[in-house]
Amino acid sequence: MASSPLKKQIDRANRRDTLIAISVGVALVAFLAMALIYSFEHAGGRGVHGILVQKIFVVHPQTEISVGAGGLNKKEIPGEFSFKVRDTIKGTVYTLSVSKEVYDRYSEGDEYFFSATN
Repeated sequence: MASSPLKKQIDRANRRDTLIAISVGVALVAFLAMALIYSFEHAGGRGVHGILVQKIFVVHPQTEISVGAGGLNKKEIPGEFSFKVRDTIKGTVYTLSVSKEVYDRYSEGDEYFFSATN
């Protein structure tokens, strides 16, 4: 039978393709694993720990209207709530707008963590 050289060439190509596919797959999985590890490593590190220096409330009544699955929702907001927070490392003072719930939860002198976006 004279088909033997052709069969050897096809087998060699299949092995080569298999090895290439496996190596590309391993490299891709390693790349994805590194990306996940890197993203989890830096996910919590971009925030600022600080001390709440001052709570500020500015009377500025507003009506907030939102449209949702239940129709129109109306919410009365008595004013603007904000914190002045001093960074414990740099000493920089930040002014942050917060919701009423967050405003009521903290008092002056408490530690406060927030994400800083530059």
